[in-house]
Amino acid sequence: LEERFNGRIFPIDFQKEKTLEDKHVSWVASVFSGSEVIEDVPESVYQLCFPFRAYDFSYIPVETLSAIYEQFIRDRKEKGAIYTPEVLADYVLSEMEWAKPLERHMKVLDPACGSGVFLVLAYRRLIEKEIRHSGLTENLKPETLRDILLESIYGIERERDACYVAEFSLILTLLHYTEPRDLNRLKFKFPELHNRQIFECDFFDIEGEKKEPSFGKGD
Repeated sequence: LEERFNGRIFPIDFQKEKTLEDKHVSWVASVFSGSEVIEDVPESVYQLCFPFRAYDFSYIPVETLSAIYEQFIRDRKEKGAIYTPEVLADYVLSEMEWAKPLERHMKVLDPACGSGVFLVLAYRRLIEKEIRHSGLTENLKPETLRDILLESIYGIERERDACYVAEFSLILTLLHYTEPRDLNRLKFKFPELHNRQIFECDFFDIEGEKKEPSFGKGD
């Protein structure tokens, strides 16, 4: 997957000591095969045994990924991890467009992007506007979708897992507007987003002397 699509999403370092063992592979295999829960499986795995045919994974909404991330992140209150509902993010973007409409080549930065809901919705709007502007009756070419992503979408997030979720959500958005045949015909590769578009750092960690911010009250 990495070689064919350049898909470094949720990278795994297999050289580390705590890597996958045979039992982990068996657990995953039993889930997808619908087998009975095997012995000595951690309690958290029991809930994974369900009929996958009952679900449609052809479309995964970004709010679903964000909600899952929020459920699994530890000590989120201490870290200030707050999930933003999609409807609220969409409302904020709509209000923003009254003052400054989104346009091609415009750069969008979310300095605390979390799992990427704002960036995904902004990316969608840019794609939809490009489709209307181009007068196309079908999807944009994958290269155009990639260009829009690389030239316009930027995020900063200090939690690595949140960065990965944001990057994954952006790639899923790109795929939503892509025909599978185009990916095969053009040998398309996904863009590398980690620390290129989505930066793993704290927005307030800057070079130089750190000072408490000062705020002024305007009329």
